[in-house]
Amino acid sequence: MAHRVFAELKQLKELFDANCLTEVEYAEEKRLLLEKSRGGQDSKQDDDSAGDEPPPLVTDDSDSDSDSDSAIEEHAPEAEAHAPPAFVSPPTKRQSSLFSRGFTKTVGLSSGESIKITQEAQLGQVDGAMSGKYICKYAACKFSTNHPPALAHHVKRKHATEYEETRPYTQQSVCDVLSAAPATLSPRSIEGPRGADQEWRVKPLITVTSWGAIRVKLEMRAAKHIGGASNREGHSTLKKLRLVALCRQYKEEGRPFPGATVASIGDVDPSLITRWCASEPKLLQRLQSARAKAVLGKGRFPRVETQLFRDFQACRKKGLRIGRRWLRTKARVIAKKLYPGRYFRASEGWCTNWLRRNNLSYRKKTNKKTKSTEERLPKIIKRWHARLRLRLQTPEVRALLDLSPQSSLTYRLKET
Repeated sequence: MAHRVFAELKQLKELFDANCLTEVEYAEEKRLLLEKSRGGQDSKQDDDSAGDEPPPLVTDDSDSDSDSDSAIEEHAPEAEAHAPPAFVSPPTKRQSSLFSRGFTKTVGLSSGESIKITQEAQLGQVDGAMSGKYICKYAACKFSTNHPPALAHHVKRKHATEYEETRPYTQQSVCDVLSAAPATLSPRSIEGPRGADQEWRVKPLITVTSWGAIRVKLEMRAAKHIGGASNREGHSTLKKLRLVALCRQYKEEGRPFPGATVASIGDVDPSLITRWCASEPKLLQRLQSARAKAVLGKGRFPRVETQLFRDFQACRKKGLRIGRRWLRTKARVIAKKLYPGRYFRASEGWCTNWLRRNNLSYRKKTNKKTKSTEERLPKIIKRWHARLRLRLQTPEVRALLDLSPQSSLTYRLKET
C-alpha cells in the first residue's frame, strides 16, 4: 500500500513541476494521499502541513525512494513504520554479475541518438507492508517475490522486450500529445540480442493514467529469423556456370588460389565455388531444361500465339514493317476475342519467348548494305537493262524513235 502512495506522490510532484497543478491543488492532493497512507490518523497535523511548501522530489531512480522517505518523515511521522527502505544502493559484486548480462539494451532512434534502458531501474521497490517482498514495477504485472535474483529472472524473461516511461502533461492538450506521439515512436529497426543480424520492431502503446500523465510503452518484437545471414542472395544457374568456367580457366593458367580469386570476383563464399564445381553436370542439365521450357514450351494461351503468327505472316507478305509494340498490341486484341474472361498481359518477356518459339528475329533499321558493290554490280546492270526495255515499249518512246533520222525504218515520201 505504501509504495503505491509514494509513486502517486512522485507523480503529483512531476505534475506540479510541469505547471499542471497549482500550489493549492498540489497541497490538497498531497494531504489526501498522506491521510490515506496513515489510515486517517492525525488529520490535524495533515491540515497544518498542507499549506507548507513541499520538498522537491528528485526524479532519479537511485535517489527517488530516499527523497520520498524524507518527505513522509517530515509530514507524517506515523507513516515511518510503513515506509519501504531504499532499494539496493550500488549493487554488490554478486548482484552486479546477475544484472550485468541481458539487462541493458540500447534502442537506436532514427536521429542517431539512443535510449539506454537498464533493467535494474525497472526492478520493484521493497514493500514493508508485504513482509519485505520485491514487486515488479510494470503496470500490468502482479509478480512479487522476496528474492532479488528471482525478480531479476522474471524481468529478463517476461519484460526483456518492453519499456515503460511515464511523463507528465505539458501545455499541449491530450489530443495533441496522442497525435504527435505515434509519429515520434514509429516502428524502426533496432539492434537486437543477436547484433545487427537480428531485426526488431518497436510497437508504441500510449495510455493516459488516472492522475493525468502519459504512459508510453514500447514493445519490441523480433522479426522472423532462421539462422545464417540476414540477407540471403540467390544466384542464378547461369552465374554459377560462369564462375565455374572462370575457375577452370584460372586452374589451367596455373594461378594461385583460383577458387578464392573467383569467389572475390563473384562476391560469394569460397565454399560455394567448390560446391558448384562439383555439381557442374547438374547445373548444365538444369540450365538446358530451363531454356527448353522457356523457349520450346507451349504458352498458357496457345490459340493466341497461333493466330498471332498467322497475322504476322500475312503482314510480312505485304512487305509491312512489324515491331514488338505491334505484336503485343495485336496479341491483346486476339486474347480479348478468344479468352474473354481471362487477363492476358502480353509482357516483354512473353514477346521475347514467342519470337524464340517461332524462330523469329527482330532486325533494327540500318543504312548499311549487307553486300559489297562488286557483288551487287551484275544484278544492278541486269535490272538497268530490264527497265530500259520497259521504257522502249511505251508509245511515246516508240513514236520518237520512228521520227528520228537515225531510225532504221524507211518511209516513202509523199509526192507533191
